Amino acid sequence: MSVLFITHDFNLAKSFCKRLAIMFKGMILEDLQDCSPLHPYTKELEKASDILSGKQDPILLKQNNALSCPISIDSGCPYYKRCAKRIPQCLKTMPELVSMPSGHNVRCLNILEI
Repeated sequence: MSVLFITHDFNLAKSFCKRLAIMFKGMILEDLQDCSPLHPYTKELEKASDILSGKQDPILLKQNNALSCPISIDSGCPYYKRCAKRIPQCLKTMPELVSMPSGHNVRCLNILEI
């Protein structure tokens, strides 16, 4: 049986889903199963969930990453404007979904750095 469950609460989704597809602006940025997130957006979602549940201090959530991203990037990474790990190439090139040894997929040009 499959269920489509849409939430911004990463920890809630992890608690009852075996497989998660993390999307931003309609694009899958990470597809993971029983492993730690690698993409900067997924890490921010996890951190925000920990803050909401009281596990971490709200000061840890960077203000610039908490803001909306109303402008779309057509040629590069959709998360470019909010990403703390961005490199200039991210604005020019849409990253491919790369299979990782951990068994999940991540869409990030800077994957070796995160």
